[in-house]
Amino acid sequence: MQTLRYQTVIIGSGFAGRTVASHLQEGSFIILERGEDRDHSETIKRYQAAKDRGMRDFDAEALAFRSDRPWNRFDRLSEFCYSQFAMVRGGASNWWGGKSSRFSPEIFRSQEGLPWPLTLDEMEPFYRLAERRLNIAGDPLLGQSREAAPIEGAAVWRTAFAPHLQPSHLYAVAVSKNNSLGTLTGQGACQGRGHCAVCKEDAKARPDNRFMPMNILHDAYVLEIEFDGDSATGVIFFDGKQTIRVECERVLIAANGVETPRLLARSELPSGVNVGALGHFCQDHAHLEIDCWIPKALPQGAIGALSHVQVQELSRMYATPLGEVETSALALTHGPGHRALAQALQPHWVKRGGAAAIRQGLAGTFKIFVELETLAQVDARVDLESEIAVIHDKGYSQLIPHFDRITDDMCATLARQGVTVLGTHRFFRSGYGGHHFVGTTNWSRSPHNMMEDDGRLGGTSNVYVAGSSVIPRSGGVAPTLTLVALAERLGQHLAAA
Repeated sequence: MQTLRYQTVIIGSGFAGRTVASHLQEGSFIILERGEDRDHSETIKRYQAAKDRGMRDFDAEALAFRSDRPWNRFDRLSEFCYSQFAMVRGGASNWWGGKSSRFSPEIFRSQEGLPWPLTLDEMEPFYRLAERRLNIAGDPLLGQSREAAPIEGAAVWRTAFAPHLQPSHLYAVAVSKNNSLGTLTGQGACQGRGHCAVCKEDAKARPDNRFMPMNILHDAYVLEIEFDGDSATGVIFFDGKQTIRVECERVLIAANGVETPRLLARSELPSGVNVGALGHFCQDHAHLEIDCWIPKALPQGAIGALSHVQVQELSRMYATPLGEVETSALALTHGPGHRALAQALQPHWVKRGGAAAIRQGLAGTFKIFVELETLAQVDARVDLESEIAVIHDKGYSQLIPHFDRITDDMCATLARQGVTVLGTHRFFRSGYGGHHFVGTTNWSRSPHNMMEDDGRLGGTSNVYVAGSSVIPRSGGVAPTLTLVALAERLGQHLAAA
């Protein structure tokens, strides 16, 4: 068997793995990536070809990011979960919409589910590093970040829905509005007109356009981590032709929240590892859309990047018998789509008001997009024995009636504010799919905790974990910014060590 030697082996070439690697000495590490070395231009071609054939966005994205390697076979994860993840260069960090909000203070304070081990104040310096790393843009009045470049049109949208919705802000998004920051890494400049998941300008942050080239070995499917007592001594991987061993002093697992526990389960772990929690408490996001109308013309398109307005009235904790569910609601700044417009143009309105009613109906129609957290309490878990990725999540069905009640509550709130609700699209009834997968090797203040405070896997002396799997709870917000912040923290620790 061929043998390589490095001080550090990093498994996964996404944001988490490369963020930690950026703190380490060049030449001291190797990054193993199971996906192929596919250029972004090829991803764009695949996406556009799929759209030209009439595919909807999600299916076209899945095709664009699909791996051609037999060991990266991907089926639907479960009856309810339609999330997927990319297995090409950069991994799951390629396939996201760019939303880069911090977690709410309530999530850091909550003692439900898997309580956070850090406070928001302790996360603050690492959030700032992460915001700089991802080159985020947003609203100068957002208040969370001092690092965000301003998005044109933010001032227009702060009060666009007043007096029906309180003045608010555009959320932060990881798209380049200051191209000089991306000059060295090739990140493009956002034009505010593309599809963020597969950005044609390559302005949305992804690993390849936010990091300088690193020592990454692609097509490297990790089979197991070798241990001597509580210490990892090497990593075994298959490159499509042969099995190779990498001897090392430490291992960092930075795969996604599904593949990280599956990799650990393929290894003979030390007795001190909390294997009873491995793969459990998998959390993601379910979705809802609310079509709305107000008697006011909205400035659709008056924005310099694809960002949307936070609806403060609907972005909060909702009490349920299973625990509090946090939601994040966004009033979209682009056109609301054909369904919403058809509902806005009610026949009796048009008959009574003619052309003026048509103009008014079109001008005041908008869509609210809502993310609802799926709770750790329903204990969705990753199958640790199947050959392909599977999630057992029958408990998700317990959340559906509570999501229905939350939706009804939101509609009632909007009605009280003078917003006409034209209809709802309760996608959560058929499943969930944010691609986020947090909690499966959780770092929490609970008996289910698997991690040490220095980022080590509990029960080991030199295995570290980064990425979404260590996040105990993300609330109603996507986890990317937070997993990068945690990786900055871990990278500083390993560099000092």
